[in-house]
Amino acid sequence: GMLSRKPGLSIVLAGQKQAVAQAITTQLPADCSVINAIGETSVLQTLGLIQNSRLVICNDSFPLHAANALAKPLVCVANGQFEGRYY
Repeated sequence: GMLSRKPGLSIVLAGQKQAVAQAITTQLPADCSVINAIGETSVLQTLGLIQNSRLVICNDSFPLHAANALAKPLVCVANGQFEGRYY
């Protein structure tokens, strides 16, 4: 897969819902490096993950605002209810 061609890159899953991790990891290539930290990180540890990330993909929640405050590239996955909110 594309991620296997990027040595040193990993996907880190964080948050609260373990079912999300299972859904995501079943869609990734077997050679993709995934670290499942769901349910395992405090707020400060989550900030550390964001600080050390090259890209943050999240919903409209704490990680979105933290990534923005830390000037990290990010993608917000939303339901379209707030069109134009994040331009």
